[in-house]
Amino acid sequence: MTKRLVAIGLLIILCVCFCACGKSEKAVIADELILSIGNVSLESENKIQEAETAVKALDEEERKSLEHLEVLEAAKTAFEDLEAEEESKHLVEIIEKIGEVTSLEQADTIVYARTLYNRASTKAKENVTNYEKLKKAEDNIRTLKLQFISDAIDQIGTVTLDDADLIFEARSIYNSLSSEDRKNFPDGDKLIDAYVKVNELRELDKEKEREQILASFRKETDKVEQVTWYMPYAYPQYANTRSYVLPYLGVSEYSMWLRLQYHYTGSDWIFFDTITIVVDGQRYDYIYDYFDVKRDNSGGSVWEWIDVSPTDEEIEMLKAMGNSEETIIRFQGDTYHYDLTLSDSDKKAINSVLEAYESLS
Repeated sequence: MTKRLVAIGLLIILCVCFCACGKSEKAVIADELILSIGNVSLESENKIQEAETAVKALDEEERKSLEHLEVLEAAKTAFEDLEAEEESKHLVEIIEKIGEVTSLEQADTIVYARTLYNRASTKAKENVTNYEKLKKAEDNIRTLKLQFISDAIDQIGTVTLDDADLIFEARSIYNSLSSEDRKNFPDGDKLIDAYVKVNELRELDKEKEREQILASFRKETDKVEQVTWYMPYAYPQYANTRSYVLPYLGVSEYSMWLRLQYHYTGSDWIFFDTITIVVDGQRYDYIYDYFDVKRDNSGGSVWEWIDVSPTDEEIEMLKAMGNSEETIIRFQGDTYHYDLTLSDSDKKAINSVLEAYESLS
């Protein structure tokens, strides 16, 4: 490498002796950029790229007038050699760190080393002196994987939920094998069958848990939309019962979502378009379009409400409300307002909905 650098230096000295007369200004600049590269190191990349860019911007005649093109080519070769040397040095260190393979926990390090090697330049690969160690490590980790999968299959027997962690780990390791190893593995079908079975058991267990959680809510089913609404029992059954701010759940065949209703009931209209909530001193303000708020009345009672898909901020606010010492909700109109103090029963209802939502989603 030292001889190459000396040769480049001599070439530069010889090149500067020639006159640049008759060249275009762009060609002169390109030659100057080439000479500015100087002795090549790993920090020379930007200078080399800058000189290359200048050369590529020249037309054919201008390129022919360049006096130092050989210097650029030599610098590029020298830089590639330095990069390959650094790359191979790093690869050698990574492979050495693998050490003796005794545990499946070493698999990630081995895969990382293989990935780096496959991505390395041809020159870098030629200088990796411990490549055989990498191949041996791969053979050893393969043996450990096959043994683990075989032992796992022997342990499983009749599949139960207690086997889930073992089956999932064995399946993950099985998937990491080469396609050839998976094809030739004698009990691969048994593992796949066990994986399917334990997933079925988990789905049944989740469904059972889901039913148990939702059993604590009142439900209303919309057969046309194929949606079931789950509301806490604190949620009033009739709109003219009382004022409240409560979340509830919507459940369809494939999804579940959270809804939130701000509901005012009283003897007089407020025509609210702003909701202000103060939770233990923390204030939240929500402004709505007048026509987004629904209104109705019957038998001397009026009620106004807005039903929304809560934002992340509102969900965090609901969590705070459910655990608050004091929460006051103000339904504010242009002229009138109504203040509602959140009851302990509504705090519990809010918490129950949020807990169900987080558990089931």
